Amino acid sequence: MSLQALPPVVGKLATVNLDLPFCIGFIIANQYGSLLSDPPEWGNKTEGVINRALTSAAGVACLRTSRGVGPQLTSHVYGLLKAKEYGDELNEGDQWLASVDGATWLIRLVDRLADLLDVPAVLEL
Repeated sequence: MSLQALPPVVGKLATVNLDLPFCIGFIIANQYGSLLSDPPEWGNKTEGVINRALTSAAGVACLRTSRGVGPQLTSHVYGLLKAKEYGDELNEGDQWLASVDGATWLIRLVDRLADLLDVPAVLEL
């Protein structure tokens, strides 16, 4: 399968790992697709919709408390910072969250919560 025949996101991911196109369709359709899509019964409802910045923040928070996922965490932090490019869709708080200060605050907050909950060994960098 050539990279030109793949959907843009799959083609971009395939440049990182050539084995990825064979499993990416499954991952997108059965993991991220359902996770990031609005429920069908919502229709055009805008309340409760999670935007790009909040989705990235959730990913950063989850990965920060995991071990051995430094590259994925870094990638999701860059994704959070890139969310600022979607400025028209973000409110003022989401714009701040998608800044370096916001990302730093998020990581420190997750670390404090992990300490309070006594979660052992937050991500080893």
